[in-house]
Amino acid sequence: MGDHQKDSAWTAEAKALLRSVRGQQLANREHAEKTVELATLLLQESLRVQSKQEFRRQKELSKMMGDTQGKMFTLAMTDQCFRSANPSRIADQILYLLKFFGIPQYLSLSKRLRLQLFRIFGRLIPRLLVPMVIRFLRKETSHVVIHGEKVPLARHIQKRKDEGVRLNVNYLGEAILSEEEARRRLKTYLYLLSSESIEYISVKISSIYSQINLTAPQETLAALCDRLRILYRAAQTHLYTRPDQKQVPKFVNLDMEEFNDLYLTKKAFQKVLDEPEFFHHAAGLVLQAYLPDSWDVQQELTQWARQRVEKGGAPIKVRIVKGANLMMERFEASLQGWPQAPFKNKWETDVNYKRMLAYALRPENARAVHVGVASHNLLDVASAMLLRAENQ
Repeated sequence: MGDHQKDSAWTAEAKALLRSVRGQQLANREHAEKTVELATLLLQESLRVQSKQEFRRQKELSKMMGDTQGKMFTLAMTDQCFRSANPSRIADQILYLLKFFGIPQYLSLSKRLRLQLFRIFGRLIPRLLVPMVIRFLRKETSHVVIHGEKVPLARHIQKRKDEGVRLNVNYLGEAILSEEEARRRLKTYLYLLSSESIEYISVKISSIYSQINLTAPQETLAALCDRLRILYRAAQTHLYTRPDQKQVPKFVNLDMEEFNDLYLTKKAFQKVLDEPEFFHHAAGLVLQAYLPDSWDVQQELTQWARQRVEKGGAPIKVRIVKGANLMMERFEASLQGWPQAPFKNKWETDVNYKRMLAYALRPENARAVHVGVASHNLLDVASAMLLRAENQ
């Protein structure tokens, strides 16, 4: 909803709605009604600017969600088939999945024909066909997963920059199994921070230290803090030039993966930022609303951040998400015989998410803790925009 071009009717109406509630404290019912109204305007505007390619992709995704076997095949293929560098091994795995699940019916006729041809010739000429499948998959996922190679990444970043979009670079690849691998990942983050075109990166603590041991908390915390200092020093050293020519330190956001990492991430984050070297450095972390504990952690972080700002320190950022690893948490709890860490019902997660947003958007808290509103749900986004306007 930028001002660099003439607003559409939907955008103009949405802006007018937000102006009309500025500084007001709406009753819950009125806030809910205006949330629906604003979300409707946002949806209408998004449909207006939707490209034909986006429409086709959305339609195919909708079909995939209704095709249980096809969805399982797609997930299994992207997860399992490209771990090996051997074309014959990859071809065998694709053929196994095609035999087990069948060709997904949600795909277009031309894509189903390609998979049928692979079923016939895949084992005979894997060196020719497997690279074609990999290119096809990369193309299909290019709207959500960007090539990490230097030139394609730089090209994408520049394109988004020209559109006025700021980016958070999140390097994919989760489980780190060795210290050698963790050091390589740390070098990758340092390389990203040194790039003139990158302002903001996301980091999981489990990706920079492989030997996290909750039965040795002090040793684990000390090792994590050492590596966070390296990242924060790099963020301070490599300044980013914004379009208005203002230079700012790079931003490191600590992402969240497992419940196991919640308190460790919080402790390491606070411990390092409390040090004189980083007292004036701004950094952030993610909290997952599907964890009941996140509500308490948010309040503790907010009180700490308010004291930090009152003493002249930099504010922090908290990005609030609903949580993306429910199945993993359930599986882990079942395997170990533990209670499930996240809420058991979606409505509980939704309520906690809204409670966390409302708390974050109080003026006295927002001065010390800048909030990131992360949701695919337009009602959540609209509600947050209204709260922001109400609280000025």
